[in-house]
Amino acid sequence: MKTAECFFNEAVLIATGAEKDYIKKIFQHELGEINRRVKLYRKVKSKLVLEGKTVIISDDGVATGATMQAAVWAARQEKPSKVIIALPVGPYDTITKLANASDEVLCLRVP
Repeated sequence: MKTAECFFNEAVLIATGAEKDYIKKIFQHELGEINRRVKLYRKVKSKLVLEGKTVIISDDGVATGATMQAAVWAARQEKPSKVIIALPVGPYDTITKLANASDEVLCLRVP
């Protein structure tokens, strides 16, 4: 398994005032949960190779975009030819940020 890396939404960290020790503790806990789930999921379905492929990442909507940003970042590590984000709804500023992180964003409604 690859070494874990972490994506942080800096604005959220600043707004919450979370201390570094707390962040490290939560990171280690969540990393354990991620590893547990990966093992469980891979028993059912093997990992797809993303290199050279068009990847479409979808969610039922975004607010801050942090989770979607992390998904795009993770996909990019595998060198796909294109990353497309598909969403039904999201705020303008978040969609703009995601557009900069991906090759294309399709969002049906941007209130």
